[in-house]
Amino acid sequence: MNEKIKVEIRQPRMKSRLDSFWYEGEIAYMSYKDREVLIIATGDIRIHNKKGELVYDNGGERGPGFKGFKLKTDKDLKRIGGCYDDAYRWENNNWFEPLYKLKGDDDWDCLIGDVSDNYDAAIEQGKAMLKDDYYWEEAKV
Repeated sequence: MNEKIKVEIRQPRMKSRLDSFWYEGEIAYMSYKDREVLIIATGDIRIHNKKGELVYDNGGERGPGFKGFKLKTDKDLKRIGGCYDDAYRWENNNWFEPLYKLKGDDDWDCLIGDVSDNYDAAIEQGKAMLKDDYYWEEAKV
C-alpha cells in the first residue's frame, strides 16, 4: 500500500509573500506513516535605518509597523540591506523551521540550522523529511 503525505495548512500561502518575514507561528502540519512534521515560522525580526534607529521589531519596541517605505510584497524586502551604510538594514530575521516527532511522542525536536526563508521550500522540505526513511533511522527519533 502506498501511503500519502497528509498536509494540513495552518497559514495559507500568500501569492507575493513567500518570505518568512510575513509569517509567524505554525504554518503547516504534515504526517506520513507514524511520522509528523510541523513547519513553523520563528525568530526575531529587527530592522534599523541608516541612523541606527530601530524601525521594525516584531517582538517588542516598535511592534509590527515599519517606519520607512511600504512593505507589501517580497520585492519590497529586497530594498532592505545588510550593511550599516544602507538606508535600511536587517539586524535579525526570522525563518521557517521543520519540527519533527513520531506519533505518540510528546515533544517536538528540530535540527539546528535546517531552515528555509521561502514558504514553498519549507513545505517541500517537510514532505522530503517525511519520506526519507534513512533520515528517520539515523535520527533515532
